[in-house]
Amino acid sequence: MNPQQPLQDIWDVRNIRLAYLWTFLNTSARGIWADTVYTVYIFLIAGNSNSNVGYLAGANGITQIFIAPISGWLADNHDRASILHISAAIGFCAVVATLISVLMGSYYSFFIANIIFAFFQSSSAPIMDSLMADSIGFGLRSKMYAYLYSIRQASGVIGPCVSLVMFHIIGNKWAASTCQTVMLVGLSLHIIPMMVLCLFEKPTLAIQSQDTGYKPLTQQPETPGLQADAAKPTGIETED
Repeated sequence: MNPQQPLQDIWDVRNIRLAYLWTFLNTSARGIWADTVYTVYIFLIAGNSNSNVGYLAGANGITQIFIAPISGWLADNHDRASILHISAAIGFCAVVATLISVLMGSYYSFFIANIIFAFFQSSSAPIMDSLMADSIGFGLRSKMYAYLYSIRQASGVIGPCVSLVMFHIIGNKWAASTCQTVMLVGLSLHIIPMMVLCLFEKPTLAIQSQDTGYKPLTQQPETPGLQADAAKPTGIETED
């Protein structure tokens, strides 16, 4: 068997392509608004208080602590693709709630939006990773996940670069109005990866084995040489 053939076939798997696309779009869009100006905007509308920024981050972290185990249990006991579709709906609600909060400029409304985003974060990436693993045949997961993490790291640069260009165009200062514009653009683009999550489908084990060229160990054909060696006596026989 051509050793390159399984790697070529794996790119035909729908969930693999979607996982890479979602990772690129989600990380890029989030990098525009969440990884650059989010905390600064909260700081500005919360009366220049670092404590209020910390409270918001703490609420997000605590929510993820409670939701992550539940998401893991659901992923182990129910259809992961269906859960991912529900997560997409939660993510869409989180984006809309954050957009409304940005337009209102209300610190307290960010609490609700932030908690919804914590629900989304705890139920999207881990389940997507598990669904991707289900879609990959034997012997290729390390290579495909290496590609995934490379895309995640590379796309993390795009968001800050876009923010840098926007600040250069609309005003190079940390003003609430400037941060608001950057966040609105990033949040609007963040709707696209939520739509991509809805396209994931449930993989089948039969397709995995055929598409990747690998089969479980119990299905591998037995080697005649090994059978002959197994038939040989292992001890020293003595004649009566």
